Amino acid sequence: MSLSLAVAAAGDIEGQIEGDSGRRPPTARDAIETARFMTDRALASEYDPDGVVSIAPSGRRYVARIVRGDARRNGVSMQVITGGLDSLEQVANGRAVAQLFSSGRGARDGRQGADQDVSPVLNGLRWLDDTHVVFLWSDEREIPQVTRVDLIAGKVDRLTQHPSAVISFDIGAGGEILYQALLPSRPSSLAQALQEGFTVEPDTDAAALILGFVNTGPSADYYWNAQWFLQRPGSQPLHIRFGRDTALNSPQPAWLSPAGSRAIVSTNAIEMPERWNVYDDEYMAHAIRTAHLNPNDLTGRQVHQLFLLDADSAQVRPLWGAAAMSFGTEVSWSPDGGRLLLAPTFLPPQDEDPRGRSGTAAAVIDVETGRYSVLPIELNDSRVAALRWLTADRIELTVVRSGQIERRYFTKERGCWRAAEAPSRSAASPRVRFELRQSLDMPPRLFAVDVGSGKARLVLDPNPDLLTRFELGSVERIEGDTAAGERWAGLLFYPPGYRAERHYPLVIQSVYGSALTEGFTLYGVQQDAGLGPTLIASYPGRLLAARDILVLHMDVTRGMQFDTPAEPEIRQRAFEAAAQQLVQAGLVDRQRIGLLGFSRNGYYVEHTLTHSAFPFAAAISADNWDPSYMAHMLGGFDASAIDIHGAEPFGAGLVKWIERAPGFNAERVRTPLLTIVQSTGILDVLFKWELFARLRHLGKAVEMYVMPDAMYGAHNTQNPKQILAVQQRSIDWFDFWLNGREDADESKVHQYERWRVLRDRAMKAPSSRAAHVPR
Repeated sequence: MSLSLAVAAAGDIEGQIEGDSGRRPPTARDAIETARFMTDRALASEYDPDGVVSIAPSGRRYVARIVRGDARRNGVSMQVITGGLDSLEQVANGRAVAQLFSSGRGARDGRQGADQDVSPVLNGLRWLDDTHVVFLWSDEREIPQVTRVDLIAGKVDRLTQHPSAVISFDIGAGGEILYQALLPSRPSSLAQALQEGFTVEPDTDAAALILGFVNTGPSADYYWNAQWFLQRPGSQPLHIRFGRDTALNSPQPAWLSPAGSRAIVSTNAIEMPERWNVYDDEYMAHAIRTAHLNPNDLTGRQVHQLFLLDADSAQVRPLWGAAAMSFGTEVSWSPDGGRLLLAPTFLPPQDEDPRGRSGTAAAVIDVETGRYSVLPIELNDSRVAALRWLTADRIELTVVRSGQIERRYFTKERGCWRAAEAPSRSAASPRVRFELRQSLDMPPRLFAVDVGSGKARLVLDPNPDLLTRFELGSVERIEGDTAAGERWAGLLFYPPGYRAERHYPLVIQSVYGSALTEGFTLYGVQQDAGLGPTLIASYPGRLLAARDILVLHMDVTRGMQFDTPAEPEIRQRAFEAAAQQLVQAGLVDRQRIGLLGFSRNGYYVEHTLTHSAFPFAAAISADNWDPSYMAHMLGGFDASAIDIHGAEPFGAGLVKWIERAPGFNAERVRTPLLTIVQSTGILDVLFKWELFARLRHLGKAVEMYVMPDAMYGAHNTQNPKQILAVQQRSIDWFDFWLNGREDADESKVHQYERWRVLRDRAMKAPSSRAAHVPR
């Protein structure tokens, strides 16, 4: 089946929209059943700057993956599409060779599971040869396994059968697989321990006891501990120990050598030597200090070391004396397997090169001797996207600087690595370049461009009728400053049929570390996740705008001060500044503004509700971190909560917690709050209990909602039933409090009965912000 028949016909969508009166706003179910490209930014190249396709080692074939939600079957599918690269005609006549289906749910009790199947970040694609690709996909038990697809026959094979989720892997040319898998789930030991009696050991936290595990380590071990295995064709997997029996954060990368006889693995450091204190990168220094204080803290577990594995003997040793972070560093083996290119990287602490101290160096290291050379490049203002050996003495670094892809070349001359000119294009180079064309108002379409002639052809439009079926409203980028000088920016979604003379309600969706692009999105989230099953179920974006509500998807772009007491205060100022700017522009009704935060952003919302005088009319905190006293105590006194308040919650430091922690300031909340639980079932309920219970005791308008199938919850669920439940509740909550509207769906009768009681309670409260809500 050709792509032109399977998904789209060539032609401009824009011309089909004009004069069409049959469009309607999309529902949450409509949005889930759209499709997105499963991109991999690590694959970015001059022939595919967006990482939309993966190109075979020979340069003769490509693969694209398309993700689509399926509400009827309550899952998500991925279509594997492949074609040749010899001409535009070959590219456009690619075909779908396989379609895989997944529930998209998490594993039990919030562990990693099928929700990772369609993650563009965690599920990269490997080429085994020119006709086979390998990636992770869940088996019939909903356990992710290394999975192979034959691009000619369309056959799908599971290459591993591990009893727990495989979360990262690399595969060699001979079929050897080095993979990391979560420790298998274990039965509760609580009943027997209660019968026999027990002493609580020092590393047991309350959360572990709630999960039913007695003296088996902190709760983070249950979620994060993983082990490494080496599996050769025809043999049982061999457990590999990298200093520790388990790896204490995941997933972790691995790189097999060309011959498959060696591997580099980034995993937890065996020890934390004092000499590493010379590193001056802010986050590395913070993580090392944290690890010295508490080796089990998740921040401290981010301190890694690179280890060398001899696959034949299963022997392991540190590669060199440098520290590493759990993210960021890329590794590439030389063609002969004798050297490694690392970038960006820290250098051994005795090296006084400032790039090595800050972790922004690029180095070539001899695997046998440990001798290394530092490349003449500074990486502090760029991200390394890919590394490649062109020959034994010539290498290529692909970096992203200010949003632009750059390639830097180096050659070895007389024993030293020097900067070099770009090589001339070889006859073996691909003749076709891929371009993902989209805008804020135009869904993404994949084009192929002939490198020689510049002629372009539409290859794939996964949503050919999106703009002809649905009325979406427009979107624009806006920005501004807080009174203290921090910069914020966002996407403003307008309701369909927007009228300039009206003052609309507004909902501010908060994100962090998310640079705005021109990428199309239904939900606000970009980063190649603006279509299909959303990665943030509570953020409705355009779906909420269809209820006559302006939606601002906002980030602080300058002045974040992450992991400091200033962090939530900056967000509060940004919320207030953005709201005030839109009020003064005549777009927004000041008495009908809501806040919505997911994950850490939910903490920003709760901090704002407990510390701001601005009259926010409704709010949602979804699956969020809450550095209040009870959650901090249950989770084992993690360093992040101490950093965010500036002191430990003891003695004089407790005063700061009383001033700052949301749970201690419930009496200040005058905004109706919906708090949503997704990830860890009953444990997450308890982590969010302090603020909820205090608000409820004080008679405030508050509700806690636990997502369906919460025992199989996931922070970024891809399961349609779960997404629909959370997203629709988010839409209904703001429509109720900001517009005074109720959905006529009979299944929601009890929902609105509860909310009317909350509204009456809020309107009777002194100085109630809800007094302005339409009834």
